[in-house]
Amino acid sequence: MEGSTDQLINSVQSRLRTNIFLSKLGSSLIIFGALTLITILIARMTGLIPDLFQLQFLLVPVSLSFLVAFFIPSKVKTTDAARKVDSYAKSDDLFLTCSTLKTAAGDFKSLLYGQADAKAEKMAAAQITEINWQKPLTAFITLSILYFLFSLYLPQLDPFGKEEQRAKIEQKRKVMQEEKKQTENRLAVLKKQEALPKNSEDIKAELTQIFKDMKKMPPPENVKKLRDERRKIAKAWSDKNRDLQSEKKSQQMKSQRFGAMSDEMKKIGQDLKSGDTMPAQSKLKKLANELREASNLDDIGERQKKIADLKQQMDDLKDSLSENMGADSVKAAIDRAMRQMDGMDDESKEALMDAAQSMELSQRELNRLQKLMDEMDDLQELMQTAQNAEQYSQNQQSGQKSGQGETPEYESFEDYQEYFDQQQSEMEDCETCQASGQCQACNGTGKDKDGNECSECQGNGNCSDCNGTGQCNSSSQSAGGRGQGRGSGRPGSGGGYPGENENTETAQKREQSKSKNQAGRILMQWKTKGVSESGQVTVEYKEALKQVKAGVDEAIAKEKIPPGYHEVIKKYFSSDSGGNIEE
Repeated sequence: MEGSTDQLINSVQSRLRTNIFLSKLGSSLIIFGALTLITILIARMTGLIPDLFQLQFLLVPVSLSFLVAFFIPSKVKTTDAARKVDSYAKSDDLFLTCSTLKTAAGDFKSLLYGQADAKAEKMAAAQITEINWQKPLTAFITLSILYFLFSLYLPQLDPFGKEEQRAKIEQKRKVMQEEKKQTENRLAVLKKQEALPKNSEDIKAELTQIFKDMKKMPPPENVKKLRDERRKIAKAWSDKNRDLQSEKKSQQMKSQRFGAMSDEMKKIGQDLKSGDTMPAQSKLKKLANELREASNLDDIGERQKKIADLKQQMDDLKDSLSENMGADSVKAAIDRAMRQMDGMDDESKEALMDAAQSMELSQRELNRLQKLMDEMDDLQELMQTAQNAEQYSQNQQSGQKSGQGETPEYESFEDYQEYFDQQQSEMEDCETCQASGQCQACNGTGKDKDGNECSECQGNGNCSDCNGTGQCNSSSQSAGGRGQGRGSGRPGSGGGYPGENENTETAQKREQSKSKNQAGRILMQWKTKGVSESGQVTVEYKEALKQVKAGVDEAIAKEKIPPGYHEVIKKYFSSDSGGNIEE
């Protein structure tokens, strides 16, 4: 067990080591701090060194100072500590002698230790040796103050233009990072969209269920359900068409070609014109792979030659898209890849990998457009089947089709599609109303020339032979048969829900009414050549035009008009082009 003398000497020895460490730390802070301040001064005055001096940069000289002070040995011998104690106690080398007689034997050692212990009990190591912490703390505070003053108030000069050059490089790097991030985010969105089921599949399942329920439901309810489903199909088709048309908004200038386009690009252009994007998708995927291969080329000259060839192919492919399809999102991804290639340094391979990722995005964007067009075709087909089924239900309700039984029950949509197509193929346009569905006596208004209810159609405005559908089966026409029933009674609607009064007898008068053109089932545009007659347009015609505009939506819902024409028709009748009448 150590005595008081040994404990005191060891404590003093530890404090001496601490003072040496602090002394080295203070000196290192002064040296490294001065170097840091000189570096800041050179960077600000010349611009030759990048200005990286932020708050965290102050940790660099401090960390280096701690490392130097820690790894440089701080050797303090026991005799040095004993001399320090003797100097403080003025004990004429009593403690120094004790420190050198640890292994000695005899009464002399015990006598010396007894005297030393007596003195050691009256002293403390803190009294003998104080910790000198002031030097490193003063150096750190001084360095911090000067560092902040230099960083905040020392102006940045750029006599050699180095700082401006670094700013441009940094700005380009930020742009490249932002574009890389946009590519990654868009790829993630497209991957999620690809995992989602198509709208046409959901609508197809709904239609199949409606067809199966037709046997259980009355015809008027079947007509209503099918009409609602047709509106839903038209809405889905219109949304996808709007998305597709947005790809053709911008008109991009063609890049100049200094040579003929390759046969491969010509073939891709022809396929795009016919609506087949698969060859273009394959080419985009191939270009992405070639970019990745180019990033692995060690020869800079060979790499640059490969990049120039890839850029030309990308330009040609972008021109083919502009001429034959639009595809702005695809072209935007190709443009991004080309910018990333232009922004690369001679030794940079990361830019080529980013460009390859952008080309992968362009391929996925084109695949999205192909799926969009395919689904629009599917919706068009679903719309036609729904129209045929609705016509079938209307005929079933009005009893036009002789021998019409209950709707058969099938398991698949395709079987129903074939059945309703077959039923529709047996129908012919009504000769009485020329497929317009309007009563020819009152021209669909439901009123005679005196303003009374039309006796021919009982005021419903519908053709009595086809009950407002515009179609009859061949047997009923050849026999001069006449579909019975009434429409909705809405004048000018061109049809409605037949079957409200199946016992009403009507007369038929075949003649062309000399009445105004107004709302009905046929949506058409009259074009004539020549100079119009002078004079003011009558108020009667303006009222007729208002009726036409009011009945557009209803007529579109009832007519067999493909979804692609809905927006065009609405736009025509809602604009002044449908009749710019001068007051």
